[in-house]
Amino acid sequence: MRRWPQHKIILSDGDILSLCTIFDCGAALGRILRGEYRC
Repeated sequence: MRRWPQHKIILSDGDILSLCTIFDCGAALGRILRGEYRC
């Protein structure tokens, strides 16, 4: 099961989950800073 076929790095499920969490937080912060998302 390849979740990220563009990356040739083998990550464990824990690493993938932590990366997704980091990216999700970054995306949310970006929206807040641009005024597109409000808590």
